[in-house]
Amino acid sequence: MRQIATLILICATSMVGWGQIVPGDDCLQAIEIKNVTNFCSGIGQFSNIGATPTDYTQPVCFDAVSHDIWFRFIPKATDVIITVVGATATNQGGSLKNPQVALYYNSCISTAVNNIECGSDIRNNIIEIYQGGLFIGQPYYIRVDGRNGQTGTFQLCVNNYFAPKFPGSDCSSAAILCDKSSFSVESVSGAGNDPNELDDAPCFQGGLQGIGFESNSSWFKWVCKSTGSLTFAITPTKVDDDIDFVLYELTNGIDDCQTKNPIRCEAAGEDVALYPSACHGPTGLRDESKDTSEPPGCNRGQDNWISTVTIEAGRSYALAINNYTSTGNGFSIEFGGTSEFQGPDIEFSIVPDSGLRCDQVFSITDNSVFNFGTIDRYSWGFGEGAEPITATGPGPHPIMYNSFGQKIISLQVETDRGCIVTDTASIYAEPCCIDLPPPTLEATVSNLVCAGVPNGSIQVEGMNGQIWYKFALEDGEYTFNNYFGNLDAGSYLLHVVDAKGCEGEEVVTISEPQPLDVDLGEDQEIDLGYHTQINGTYSPPVNIVTSWQSTKGDSIVCLDPRCLTIDVLPPGTTTYVVQIMDATGCIAKDTIEIRVNNNRPIFFPNVISPNGDNTNDVFYIGSNQAATGIEVLRVFDRWGGLLYEGYNLPLNDQNVGWDGTRNGETLPPGVYVFMAVIRFVDNVSLPYSGDITIVR
Repeated sequence: MRQIATLILICATSMVGWGQIVPGDDCLQAIEIKNVTNFCSGIGQFSNIGATPTDYTQPVCFDAVSHDIWFRFIPKATDVIITVVGATATNQGGSLKNPQVALYYNSCISTAVNNIECGSDIRNNIIEIYQGGLFIGQPYYIRVDGRNGQTGTFQLCVNNYFAPKFPGSDCSSAAILCDKSSFSVESVSGAGNDPNELDDAPCFQGGLQGIGFESNSSWFKWVCKSTGSLTFAITPTKVDDDIDFVLYELTNGIDDCQTKNPIRCEAAGEDVALYPSACHGPTGLRDESKDTSEPPGCNRGQDNWISTVTIEAGRSYALAINNYTSTGNGFSIEFGGTSEFQGPDIEFSIVPDSGLRCDQVFSITDNSVFNFGTIDRYSWGFGEGAEPITATGPGPHPIMYNSFGQKIISLQVETDRGCIVTDTASIYAEPCCIDLPPPTLEATVSNLVCAGVPNGSIQVEGMNGQIWYKFALEDGEYTFNNYFGNLDAGSYLLHVVDAKGCEGEEVVTISEPQPLDVDLGEDQEIDLGYHTQINGTYSPPVNIVTSWQSTKGDSIVCLDPRCLTIDVLPPGTTTYVVQIMDATGCIAKDTIEIRVNNNRPIFFPNVISPNGDNTNDVFYIGSNQAATGIEVLRVFDRWGGLLYEGYNLPLNDQNVGWDGTRNGETLPPGVYVFMAVIRFVDNVSLPYSGDITIVR
C-alpha cells in the first residue's frame, strides 16, 4: 500500500537531557551566592520551572511546597534583607507570581532544617523578609517557591549588612553611628513625638505655614573623627518612593538637638500620580551635584541629588531620612567620602596565629581601643564548626573547630553611647586527618540517552568519613553540591572531602548508546519532469518516526512503511532532509540533493498536409515529462493576420491544434507563422515561435 507522507518543517531544536536536575532543586544542590553585600541577580536569572518538591519541613507561611529552589550563603554581617521579585506591575523581576521565601540556618543534613524567617506574597508578586542576629561565618539557606503551585522566573536580591541600633523618629532618639558601614532599614513608621522637626530646613519652606513635612522618619547622629568629604546614597526599598532628607550640624554637641543647623536639604518629589519621576528613587549627596537644597516638586534642574559636604573633626551631625510617600517601606544607605566617624577601633589577637588545625584549641582576646568613651558589650562569632559558636566579653576565649577550612571570626562591640561597630577576620583551620580513614563515595550514574548529547549525570553520597562532605569533579572546586549534570560520555575523577579534611576519590564512567544514524545515499542527477526514488537506510534497527522536508515544497510519496524509500518529482534542483526519531527521543538527520537538468525539449511539425487522411493533418506541439501544457497557441498569415487562437491545449495530441483553416475555410498552400507559450513542471512558462508550411 502506497503511503503519502505529509511534509513537516524541521526546526532547529535543543535537546534537553533526560533526568537533568533544575539548578537548586534540592538543599544539597543549593545555588551558592558568594557575595551577599547588596547582591541582586539579573532579572529573571533564576527559575523554579521544573523543580520538584523536597522533603524538608514545610515553612509555616507557605501554603504548600511544590517547586522549591534553594540558595546558600555565608554571612559576613549580622543582618540580612532577602527580596524575591517576580511578575510585579512595574520593575518586573521575572514571571513568577505570588513568590514565597524562607530563610534557614545551619545545614541540609537533616530534613528538619531550622527555619528562622518566612514570607509569602498574595498580591504584589514581590516578597521581602528580614532577619537580624545572624551568626557570621555560619551557612544559611534560602528557599523560594510560588503559592498555589506557581512557577516562573524571578530576581533574587540579598543584602547582608551590619545594622546600627534601630533609629528613632526623633533627633533625641537617633541611632548613633560610629563608622561608615552601609546598612538597611527594613521599614519606617511615623514622625515620632515631634513631627515638626524638619520645619527649620530651607527646602521645606518653613513647613509651608506650619504644616509638618515629617511623616515616616529615621534619625542618625555621629561625631566626625577626621575632617573630610561626606557623600551618601539612599536607595528606597520600593524604587519609586519619594525619599527626603536633611543633614544637620549639631552645633552644641551630639546631645543637643535644639540648636541644630541644616546644611543640606533635599525635598524634591512629585505627586503619586506622576510616578515614575526623576525626583523619586535613589537620592543623596554626590560630587557631580552643585545645589545644596532642592524644594518640593520636580522643577527644571532638580534630579533628587545635592552636593557633597565637608564635615569637620570633633563636630557632631545628624541625618534625618523621611519617606514622604508614606508607604512604610524602608531604605538602604551607603556612605562615601574621605571623612571618618568617631568610634572604637576593633582589634583582637589569636593564639596561635598560624598552624592551627581543626580539633585544636586556640584562644582569642579583644584588644579594641576607644578613646571617646567605654565599650559596654562584646559579641563574638567564630564561624562554621566552632565550639562554642559565640561568646561575650573581651576574652580570652578558648575555641576549637570541629571541621577544617576557612573560618570567619567576628567581633561586634557597643559603646556606652549605643554606637555599634563590627569587624571580621579570616582564619584557616588545617585538616586533622591523623589516624582517620579516608571517606568513600557512592555514585549513581545516569548514562547518555542519545549518543553525542551531553545529558549524562552523576549523583554522589559521601560515606565512612566525618560528616559533612564536599565534592568536586575533576579539578573543580569543592562544594556541597552532590550532583553533576550535562556530562558527556567518558570517565570522570570524583573527589570527596569530609569535615576533618580527609580526602577520597573514585573514577566513574558514563556510557552512551550506539548512535542513531540515517543515510540517504549519494546525490542524484535527473532531467526535469522525471521521477526518482530516494532509498534511505538507518541503524540500529529500532522503531522510528520519520519526517521529511523539501526545499521546493513538492509532494513526497512513501514506498515503504517506515517512509525511508520515497518517490519524488522535483520541480528543480531540490534538497531533501530526513529526520528520524526513536522511542527515546534521539534524532538523526541526513540530506540529499537531487540536481535537475533543465532540458526543455519541444517538438512540432513544420509541414502539415490537412487533406483529411488523418496523417499530418493538424499542427500540434509535443514535449516530454518536463512540460505540462500549452497555455496559448496562435497562428498568423504572412501579413500578421490572426488565423487561429487556442488556450490550455494538451501536449502530444496530434488531433488538437491548428487544422490549416481560418474560420472553417481551407487556406491555400504557403508559409504561416505560429507563436506559443509552453508551461513546465517547475511552473516556468516560456515562449516559442516558428514557421508552418501547408502543402496539399
